[in-house]
Amino acid sequence: MARANAGNSTDIRLPKLCQHKGKGLAYARHQGKFIYFGALGHPESESKYRQWCAELITGGSVVTRDASQPVTVGELLAAYERDRERRGGVQSYAAIGARHLRDLYEHERADSIGPKRLKIIMAVMVAGKFRRSTINATASSIKSIFQWAVSEEMIEPGVWQALRSVAGLRNGEALKEPRKVLPVTDDVVKATLPHLPRTLQAVVQMLKLTGARPSEMLGLTPAMLDKTGDVWTATLTHHKTMRKGKTRILFFGPKAQEVLKPYLLRGTNEPCFSALEGFRQQNEVKPNHRHQPPADPKTDRRIGDSYDKDSLRRAIVRAAKKAGVDAWHPYQLRHAAATEARRVAGLDAAQVMLGHSGAAITEVYAELDKDKAVQLARMIG
Repeated sequence: MARANAGNSTDIRLPKLCQHKGKGLAYARHQGKFIYFGALGHPESESKYRQWCAELITGGSVVTRDASQPVTVGELLAAYERDRERRGGVQSYAAIGARHLRDLYEHERADSIGPKRLKIIMAVMVAGKFRRSTINATASSIKSIFQWAVSEEMIEPGVWQALRSVAGLRNGEALKEPRKVLPVTDDVVKATLPHLPRTLQAVVQMLKLTGARPSEMLGLTPAMLDKTGDVWTATLTHHKTMRKGKTRILFFGPKAQEVLKPYLLRGTNEPCFSALEGFRQQNEVKPNHRHQPPADPKTDRRIGDSYDKDSLRRAIVRAAKKAGVDAWHPYQLRHAAATEARRVAGLDAAQVMLGHSGAAITEVYAELDKDKAVQLARMIG
């Protein structure tokens, strides 16, 4: 088999064009199936083979079924998810949209999904008490899924264009309106901290001092840190806006450095904030039952190398309940940091600290204001 490079993905081994002398046909074998391209030695057969290889290299849809059969919603979603995984994962609203499409119309023809059926999905979400902002974002993602299907020539453009005619819900058309995220107060954070493992206490403090997103802080490793200056920096390799070509830098002032130092004593590429370490700390405070033999685990769940934003949120909600304060979530720490940063250093420095750099022209703006972000870290981080 020949090899071909597929961009950022690993090399793909291309099946060789073979000859079936008995049938007089050119063919290739792929994933246990025989794909025929026409008569042996015919230029059209070789052209079809090269087209098929090009689709395989670029991750396009390699059709091995009868092309005359219409694509179902389930087939469309499966192809979309394979393509998104290759590009870096399915976004959350697209995942919600795909789930509702499967629940209602998985075995229906993809070209049967029109404006009325999209409105039905939105109505189902209203009945499920989704917030209006979530419903509108999910509807937009469903339109994007069908736009992708048009680009892959799986459906006709008219299907996507018809879906675009559906407007989002207006104020009052959903049972729940968008929730405004407010900063969490220092008193609430202080009351919650004692009920968290020490590792998560450090994470909460770091989020408050740096304004980082939870996923950015939880993915931090010692290898990302540059400790050459009095303000440390970390250039993130994976973050929310990386697909838009943006750079995300976290700034760590003296306070953040003191919190972070104990969590750097590990492998350079290991997460600074270990979930297993936090789990052990959590068990330290539990009483020992000497007369009770060790029990078998009730589930197949295993503790991973690092926390994720959802496990952090659940831990904070549980800790707030134990502390007797209102439930809050990690993103409120980011809002609290933004409020403090704007008060101390102004809006422009706060934008750089939080990574709100905008498009290409704003990247220049952010570059010019890095000194302000460093000064801000010295003052409050």
